[in-house]
Amino acid sequence: MEIKYLSIFFSVCGIASLFFLSLLSEPVYVDLSEISKYEGKEIITEGIVVDKYETKYRNTILFLVKALPDRENNTITTFIEEPINNIEYGDKIRLQGEVQKYKGDFEIYVSEAKQIRILEKWNSRSTPLRSIAKTPWGYQGINLKILCKIEKIYHTYLVLKDIRENQKIILFYDLDKTNETLRENDIVYINAKIEYNPNDFSYFLETIGDNPLKRVEE
Repeated sequence: MEIKYLSIFFSVCGIASLFFLSLLSEPVYVDLSEISKYEGKEIITEGIVVDKYETKYRNTILFLVKALPDRENNTITTFIEEPINNIEYGDKIRLQGEVQKYKGDFEIYVSEAKQIRILEKWNSRSTPLRSIAKTPWGYQGINLKILCKIEKIYHTYLVLKDIRENQKIILFYDLDKTNETLRENDIVYINAKIEYNPNDFSYFLETIGDNPLKRVEE
């Protein structure tokens, strides 16, 4: 009888030990700005995609920042062994991978696409124009859903203004392509990227998708 109870006791202890060992072996969550402290280790982290391309071998390279705007220009490269089609500029993702050093810079190596999860799509959140105006370079080239007001309407472009403050920007857009009836002083959501024109040192917006403008109903 005692042998039976001892067997049960040791079995329970063994299962508990395996459970605690599995907890210890789980990758730790690391802030994207702290990955240099975890070289050679498996981690979990989060970031916003600011650039993406696929190599000729069908690997995917993602460039991540901790948050928008990227004031510190601190971009982390993520190398993924597989192609990924559902991630877009501006998406917030969570990933699991190994921190490695490549050509002097730290990067994250991800062996499988299933180790990446989209936490938030870029068009599920809106950004007011005044926030972009403070650090436009921190948003450059990223998909954005912008909340603003139409100040002036021309045939090939709109002059947009922040709904509270006086910041303005030009959106190049052919009005014949929209199904919306737009009027001056309309408040709108616009799917666009902010780009830089080096010829006159100015920023402007380019639309994204087939229906990039949507009026905010009052």
